Amino acid sequence: MSKIPTREEAFALLKKYNQTESLIKHAQAVEGVMRYCARQRKADEEKWGVIGLIHDLDYEQFPDEHCKKTEAILREHEWPDRIWLVPPPLFCSSTMYKFDYEICSYSVTSLHVQPRFEIQIAHA
Repeated sequence: MSKIPTREEAFALLKKYNQTESLIKHAQAVEGVMRYCARQRKADEEKWGVIGLIHDLDYEQFPDEHCKKTEAILREHEWPDRIWLVPPPLFCSSTMYKFDYEICSYSVTSLHVQPRFEIQIAHA
């Protein structure tokens, strides 16, 4: 696969390795934030969204190898090197780190405490 995978392909891969609803919602929340930030920076929204969606791909099945196993999974599925080998632009990676832990995790956790609210995932 030489092209950047579609959102649908990324989501299917995410669900193949993660079945826990909270992890899937977390990945979608990070995806949404990454897409928004890409729009603001006039960057590749699809690429940033896909990176956000798969950022914890290995978390559920390989917790002891988290952040290490994703590369092997993506290689196995013939994803392009530019997704997993070349670090995204500094702003992209620092944005994902900040929003992943500080905002998206808090938001998804809050939904469990206040279930009358829900996350609305908007796709362009």
